[in-house]
Amino acid sequence: MSGTLTVFGEMTIGAVVPYFGAAVAAMVGDLQTRLAGAVKLKAALTVTPPTLLAKIALCEQLLVVLRASLSLGLPGVNFQITAVGTLIAQLEAELTALIGIGNFFATGGVLAAAYSGDTKSMGPTITAQLGGGILGGQSIDQCYAVILAARAGASIQALQGVFIHA
Repeated sequence: MSGTLTVFGEMTIGAVVPYFGAAVAAMVGDLQTRLAGAVKLKAALTVTPPTLLAKIALCEQLLVVLRASLSLGLPGVNFQITAVGTLIAQLEAELTALIGIGNFFATGGVLAAAYSGDTKSMGPTITAQLGGGILGGQSIDQCYAVILAARAGASIQALQGVFIHA
């Protein structure tokens, strides 16, 4: 009956939970791409002031398009610009939230270790390691620790897939 405590040392939260950090980074990249596309679309929908002759020709074309749109019940350009503006605002809000989560994963100072072995040896093994301070580091009075234990092969693999492991 024995076990092994592997000490990883001080890390960021993202390093302790690499899967989530990578997922957030991928989502941020995707949102940035979608936001850039929406901004380009809005710029393409925005009409610049034409010359007088171009205004007259444009008015004639717009009348034809508006008559067709009204007969079909289709939204006009102003509605499309508003919709794209709403989409941009939504994407910016999502991006801000994800960047906040990304900053959370960049927080350092998490001391990490992983135990593997017999459950009866876990307490003494961890106690022996903590005797010289948190994970062999400086002595502190209080800490916060989370212990997740898996006993079946699939759940062990799942924990190892999400968290760092030896």
